[in-house]
Amino acid sequence: MIFTVTQVDRIVYQITEADGTEQWICEYPDLKGCIGVGDTYDEAVKEGEANKAVWLKTDQERRKLASSRA
Repeated sequence: MIFTVTQVDRIVYQITEADGTEQWICEYPDLKGCIGVGDTYDEAVKEGEANKAVWLKTDQERRKLASSRA
């Protein structure tokens, strides 16, 4: 499946570590391993959006390379 930027859903949630440290996680379930982490909601989303752009670009380049070898 090929994704476009508007088709990718995200989940944003807060976790609390055993030591009391709180982190926000921005996760894209359809993009394996694509997450953002931050001390605030906004930081996690900003990092997640940047990582999503890199993930999508890398996936596109990988597909081009694979099709050129076929």
